[in-house]
Amino acid sequence: MTAASLQHPVVSTDEFELRPDRHRPVVAHCAVWIVAASIFFAEVLASGFARLVGDQGDGRLAVYLDEWWFVVVHGRGSWRTPPFFTPTPNTLGLTDTYLIDQVVYAPFRLLGADPYLAYQLTAIALTAVGFVGWSIMVRRLFHASLAVRLVSATLFAFSGGLALHGEHPQLFGIEVIPWIVVSVAGSWTAPTRRGQFVLGWVAGFVTMVEAASTFYVFYFAAMALLAFSVLRAVVTPRRAWSVGRSVLTTTPMALVGAVGGLALGGALFASIYLPAYRVVGGYPRALVLSFAPVPSDLVNLGSTDLLRGSVSTWLAGPRATHGGEVSYGLSPLLLGVTVVLLVGVSIAQRSLSAVATPLCLLLVSLSGAVIAVRWGSFFAWDLVRWLPGASAIRAVGRTGLMANAVLLLGCCAGCAPHRWTTAPAKKRRPFVAVVLVVITALLLFEQVHTSAPVHLSRSSELAMVAKVPKVPSSCRYFALASFRPTERLVDVQTHAMMLSLHVRLPTVNGYSGSFPKGWNLFATTSPAYRHAVAEWATVRHLNGPGCIYNATTMQWSAVEPIGRLNWPAFGI
Repeated sequence: MTAASLQHPVVSTDEFELRPDRHRPVVAHCAVWIVAASIFFAEVLASGFARLVGDQGDGRLAVYLDEWWFVVVHGRGSWRTPPFFTPTPNTLGLTDTYLIDQVVYAPFRLLGADPYLAYQLTAIALTAVGFVGWSIMVRRLFHASLAVRLVSATLFAFSGGLALHGEHPQLFGIEVIPWIVVSVAGSWTAPTRRGQFVLGWVAGFVTMVEAASTFYVFYFAAMALLAFSVLRAVVTPRRAWSVGRSVLTTTPMALVGAVGGLALGGALFASIYLPAYRVVGGYPRALVLSFAPVPSDLVNLGSTDLLRGSVSTWLAGPRATHGGEVSYGLSPLLLGVTVVLLVGVSIAQRSLSAVATPLCLLLVSLSGAVIAVRWGSFFAWDLVRWLPGASAIRAVGRTGLMANAVLLLGCCAGCAPHRWTTAPAKKRRPFVAVVLVVITALLLFEQVHTSAPVHLSRSSELAMVAKVPKVPSSCRYFALASFRPTERLVDVQTHAMMLSLHVRLPTVNGYSGSFPKGWNLFATTSPAYRHAVAEWATVRHLNGPGCIYNATTMQWSAVEPIGRLNWPAFGI
């Protein structure tokens, strides 16, 4: 990746200035993104933003954290301790923080959008960020043509893997990754030391903000970068040494800026996650294993895939409907195209160095897909579980999202003009054009899904908190009780969190990737629930009287104090 950027530096004059029709790329990008976004978010747009991507679990959690940061900006809360799992401190570090969303979420809120609308508009805006960022990235790295940039940007920003994981909105953070690469590449080619330092600092700082915002995306990207760097050094060691020496000697301020940005962003990251990690630790192997994909999931694109849904269902069975955790979205067609490009370049150039970058990217992608798979009694993730931070990964199958992006990058590297020194004969050009159009159409169709996880009803969500009666003035904290037969236990917890922001009162309920030790308030329908709330308040020395809000009867009642501890035998 980086070697290609230095080996084929981009000319300083921008393409928009070179062409008389300089507006054509801008118009083309806008048109393609609008069409792709209209298809990807078709159900959201058709409902008039009444139905939103996500569910009452992770979807609500995303809205909650987006809104929490907006509250913090207005000076109404301690940023590391959102008011759930009260009085547990540093609860922000129990989950992804969505901090980077504020770049677009806060402006939407300031313009008058309600939290749910701003959340959905943020997801849509992030696809535009990823679309443009990817296009700029592959132009800088590989001098990709406009057609390659448009197609690959569409495949990245609106990938089938992202559609499969729509119930996990934090994964939209992958759209920021190309801009980090662009900043790094820009710091190496900036004409002034100040430009090198600033772009290097931006790259380092945004990297750590991305880590704090969506840890899975950051961690899988870091693993891919490390694997690529090692492979690239092994395949062409002299070139790797030359690149490293060139960076250190010609652009030292870029490195200084990157270290500074990483240090500042790293301090933010550590202040959020280290306190929480010391308390709850990583995930046990048995839990991680329960989320692990199996070999059939390597070709499981989900039952709703437009092109291969029936094939996925035939190969993976019921697992094809569980795309949010185990389906990979690793495109077999894209894999085939990448391999064909590599073979073609090898024949045309007859040089290992000519295919080193796309070959290493291909190997990294395949390794990233395979590493999370459970092969009978052998769990491949154990090979990397010893790495720092790896124990904080629970749903290892989501690595397929990054594996698909790396594979797409390898395909773009294979399409680089300098790797094709001979053009097809004129009489063959029409045939080649037809083949390319067909392949492009198939690649795009393979990313389309016939339905999306749009399980949030915006009107219902807003009404849910709007109809809550006034909180008794004596309440200092509250718990939520709900006995609706169709409501999941996790939905009750997120309901309490949203209500907490609305009434500005901390709640002992909560939902995140991890739970505080000793917290046993998940089963809100248990007969012992009220007693468990009182015991939690007693053990954690909650000050002042508490209340319980019954979402079924819409009534507030007091938490009855207890004289001595008597732990009931119930919990998660």
